[in-house]
Formats: sequence, C-alpha cells, structure tokens
Amino acid sequence: MKYVPILRSKAGEHEALNRLHNHVKSQMAPLIQLAPDNSDRRVGDFVLRQIDCISKAWAFANNTLYLDPQHLGGENVTMCEQFFSGLKAKGINVIPVIRPTTSRLLLASMKAYVTDGACIRLSGDHMDPNISNQQLPVLYNFLGLTEGNVDLLIDFEFTTPANVPHYANSFANLFLNLKNATVYRNVIIGSGSFPDTLSNITAGTISTQPRSEWALWNSIRDRFPSGAFIYADYANVNPNFGPLQRGYEPSCSIKYTDTDNYIIFRGRQASGTAGGRGQYHEKSRELIAHSSYSGRDFSWGDNYVYECSQRSDKPGAPVTWVSVTQNHHFTKIVSTLS
Repeated sequence: MKYVPILRSKAGEHEALNRLHNHVKSQMAPLIQLAPDNSDRRVGDFVLRQIDCISKAWAFANNTLYLDPQHLGGENVTMCEQFFSGLKAKGINVIPVIRPTTSRLLLASMKAYVTDGACIRLSGDHMDPNISNQQLPVLYNFLGLTEGNVDLLIDFEFTTPANVPHYANSFANLFLNLKNATVYRNVIIGSGSFPDTLSNITAGTISTQPRSEWALWNSIRDRFPSGAFIYADYANVNPNFGPLQRGYEPSCSIKYTDTDNYIIFRGRQASGTAGGRGQYHEKSRELIAHSSYSGRDFSWGDNYVYECSQRSDKPGAPVTWVSVTQNHHFTKIVSTLS
C-alpha cells in the first residue's frame, strides 16, 4: 500500500474509484468519511445505497478500505454498525477509523470490527506527544489493540506553503516522542491544500495552486529517509468540508493534478452562461493542450477529457467531472509514488 486518499462518501468519488485500473487499486486503501443523510427527498434506503456504491467500487481480491464514522454522530450507533456489517458482507476488508475523541458509544460498537486492527487518526491537539502518550494506551486497552495491529494516521488537515515547515517540525516532534512509534503496523501522513472556493480565481483563466500536502510529504521524507511512511491526501477537495454541507451549483471548471501543483481551468456556472455546461468542451481542449496533461491513456479520467475535447455535445454533469478529476488524481499519485 502506497496511498490513502481521504474521501467524502459521495457518488463522484465512488465512481472515480470504480473506474481505476486494477494496478492502481492494488496500491491504494481509501479512507471513506461517512456522513449522515442530509437529503429531504431521499428515495430508497440511504445506508444500503451507500454500501452498494462503495462495494461496487472496491470489491476485489485483497482490498482494504478505511471507514471513519465520526461525522455520523456519537449516538448514531445503529447506522455505524449497518455500514460495517454490510460492507463486510459484500467482501470489503473494512478497517475502523477511530479518533481519541470518538464517543464511548461508537467505540463500544466498533469493538466487534477491529479483528483486523484499526486506524487511529490523530489531528489538532493530539499532535502533542504528551497528550497522545496519555490517551492512546487507554484507547488501546478499551479496544484490545496494540500498536502492532494499528495503522496510525497523522492528519494535518489543511496545509499551506507557509505552514509546511511548522507541520514538518510537528511531525518530527510527535514521531520521535510517541511511545512505540516504530512498532505501528503503518504510519500514514495526511494533509490537503485545495482551496475551499474558486471564487478568487478569475473565470476564463488557467490558474496554478501549489500542492502543499506534497511539499509537506517531501519535507518529512527528507528528514526521515528510511521511514516506511504511507502518503495520504484529500485529493482536489478542501479538507475542511462539513458533514451536513448541502450542494450548490459549481462552476464548469476542471481541477487537474500535476506533481507539484493543481492546474485549475476556471469556468463559470452553467446557469445564466452562454453555452452552459458546454464550457467543459472548451476547458477540455485547454487541458489537452497544456503541458501538465498526462495523455489519454494515463487514466479513465484523462481519456474522458480527451473525448470531451473532440465532441460538441454531452459535456457531462458536475458529478461526472468530480469522477474524472479524482480518477486522474488517484492515478497520478500512485504513479508518482511509484
């Protein structure tokens, strides 16, 4: 395993995973952040539909998938258990994601699902080794875990170029002072830097945004060249999304991942704009002419971009473009790490 993308449990992300080539899937273990149903017009059972979508995307031999139920709420034990048992029944090797702040009710419900270990997710104040050294042993004792069957996710969440040196120092302080740090089954380092809005980027332009999570990863690897760490990121989504955020009409923009930067081909909202979603055709042509384009054979997403650039109809809905750009992102990260 080389890569852990930290994802929302949304249709676009599920399809992006489903469309990956098998050699890419085999080097990844997605972390799905579950969220409560915030639709007031839901048709069918929400949990069962989510389970079907996730299992369709990730049911293959020797799969691993991390599942974080934190956003379901501390009292929503039944829904949590439905997700874990339902996915296991579909052949998904589900690893529970647990935080020091996870409620005791959720912790008790997840005891039955830590037979293959767990992922402990540290962020915020728990980057302080003094705090973690006090709280983690209590958590492990409650769940019957040891460091040897725990994947430790050190999650810096939103990262900027300015705080990369500080976060690299924070990681070094935590890793060097955390009890039994070298005994963990895996140590995963995560962060994300995609902006929460594109409103500051002028429509009709091509903009470059630095991938600070990649700079942080490289800074840590430079300090610990022999460290067997695993890379994680939030792909091209801002890490600070809320579990109950409702949808809005996005612009017809393409968010494309290069090695050190995101390249944003900025469009306008479809409603009230001449051409509507047809802007995706124009943006696709701009992308395939750009030096960052990986070529149509690189991934399903890259081929979709090429085909969109060659036609004048069926540009795709925004959810399709989530799938397209995320599918490219996952493939790009695995390729770069390899």
